Amino acid sequence: MTQLAAWWPIFIVLLVFFLAVSAIGYLFFRRQGFDRPTAFLSASPGGLGEMALLGQQFSADVRKLVLVHSVRIVLVVTFVPFMLRQMLGLGQGAISGPPGHGAGGPLDWLALSACVVLGYVLGNRLRSYGGLMLVPMFLSAGLHGSGVTSAEIPYAIVAAMQVVIGCITGARFAGIRFNEVWRTLLIGLVWTLVLIAMSVALALILGKIVDIPAAALFLALAPGGFAEMSVIAYAAEVEVAFVVTCHAFRTIYIMLVSPILCRRLLR
Repeated sequence: MTQLAAWWPIFIVLLVFFLAVSAIGYLFFRRQGFDRPTAFLSASPGGLGEMALLGQQFSADVRKLVLVHSVRIVLVVTFVPFMLRQMLGLGQGAISGPPGHGAGGPLDWLALSACVVLGYVLGNRLRSYGGLMLVPMFLSAGLHGSGVTSAEIPYAIVAAMQVVIGCITGARFAGIRFNEVWRTLLIGLVWTLVLIAMSVALALILGKIVDIPAAALFLALAPGGFAEMSVIAYAAEVEVAFVVTCHAFRTIYIMLVSPILCRRLLR
């Protein structure tokens, strides 16, 4: 928390970068024939689950969203570690994540359950603004940040929810034609390569201006998922707190700002 004061200029750069990426990507996908909500959400650098849920809320083409963001995440997770090894001269060590805190006791479960129930009640009123995801997350962040609890949702529950989201999303591919899949995948591939190139270029430029390694800036800007980028940062031991904080900022931006911009775009 004390380091945030020194990082605030980077957050401004991230905000401008995200807005620029969304605008450029929107124009790119519109030229490829995507409708407005699908084009905007395809360009937004969010996680696959978040974008699929937002796509359902805004009547976007979820099939295209899933294909575009799946290509993006797979390519980023594949190429970023290799690029990072070249930048840092790393060996072929194993990747391991941070240690967990466990599920906790009855009081911890009560606190987490309160975040779920209260978050749903409050977030349901802000559904079109990402409230169903954002409000429970803020409530949980408050409890964990204040030290009330350090418990985590058990992995089995998290995995089960991901399976449910995957099944709902995957069911939308029923009847899709091969030509449509191939073209969308190709569009997603081109867009991902553009995103990676933009991230590398901005990281190298910022690395000469601020007192943060270019490798850490690259990981902070890389358009991958929150969990994937965090694991890579832990494995490479590259400014872990900074990288994780930047991707937390990106997640909050996506869930808070993207729905607002999408609503205004549809109007």
